[in-house]
Amino acid sequence: MEKIIKKAFNLTTIKTFLKQLKKNEILGYLYFITNLLILFYCFIIIAFGPSENLPVPFEIPTIQDITFIILISYSFYLLFLFCATLIPKLFNSIMENNTIFKLIGLHIASLIISLFIPVSLFIGVYLFAYFIWYTISSIIFILFVQDISLKVLGKMILKDGKKSLLLYLLFWITSIIGFGGFFFFVSIESLDFTQQMIFLVFPLFQIFLPIIGLIFKPNSGNRAPVSFYGFLIFLITLYHWFRYYTWTPTTSGYSFIDALIDLSLISYTFFSLVKNAIKIKKRLPNIIKIESLMLLFIWTRISSMILLLSVGDYQLFGYSAIEGSYLTSILLIIIVGLVLGIIWIRQGISKDDLDFDISLPEIADNSIH
Repeated sequence: MEKIIKKAFNLTTIKTFLKQLKKNEILGYLYFITNLLILFYCFIIIAFGPSENLPVPFEIPTIQDITFIILISYSFYLLFLFCATLIPKLFNSIMENNTIFKLIGLHIASLIISLFIPVSLFIGVYLFAYFIWYTISSIIFILFVQDISLKVLGKMILKDGKKSLLLYLLFWITSIIGFGGFFFFVSIESLDFTQQMIFLVFPLFQIFLPIIGLIFKPNSGNRAPVSFYGFLIFLITLYHWFRYYTWTPTTSGYSFIDALIDLSLISYTFFSLVKNAIKIKKRLPNIIKIESLMLLFIWTRISSMILLLSVGDYQLFGYSAIEGSYLTSILLIIIVGLVLGIIWIRQGISKDDLDFDISLPEIADNSIH
């Protein structure tokens, strides 16, 4: 187990990544503030619950209102920086000389502006961002699962075909046993239609994907570890299902584990976008920067948190925003996981896929080249 953990998490790579974030002030600032806000949000939601009403300008705010205003101001701040990245002269003026002070100054200005703007005007925008976030996060989640699967089993697959086949079968059996235990533990008759969504995992990820993974020969000649991949997806959907199954209007819509998941997704996204900056940049129009994608990604997460904090208990089509977050996560993880799993089976894995080292030569000062 210790060897697997060391393979999955390279401390040298993490240290290099953090050093590069320190070198690039805009990325470092966004990374630090976003993670700090997520932890703060987690504490407020768990300790005090969501806000009963939207904050009103010139009224004494509650602690939830203060949290709401901080998130709103950061949302405005991210949108401004996103627009700035599309205007080279404006973005360069921010990034040249005393960058960190300019970023802090703009952040404070956004906070002041948010105190006087009726936030109810933007609920529609945040509702849109809410669905965008869960779509993006499901894709990133699945890519994260693929990377973990590669990190744990990739080298063995390339070195020893027989051992990799045994592990393939071992994780397949483990996955089936795990789901079987869950199936007998839960009474299907007591579950409503949406609560039964998790049962899609068994035919798709523990029967269909592993079988076609054995039948079809990949382009690279090395099978992707889809049995382990399917097992991880089962664990992820099981977590979201359990949160949905045990949720009541009196329980918190956000937990410490949710915060850890968010921190992991954001860290992984920063890492992946920066590590693959050169490849991504080739596919983007010249006007769009890597920073633009990061800002847009963080904005959707902050906006979805704003929605859950402010109208988490309000219902649409019979479901609250909090319930919707669980159901949307389960459905999208299943759909995206199936699609990317099939593509992965067809492509297979190669030695290049195992290159997890990161030097980030494309980062220079406050730019990503």
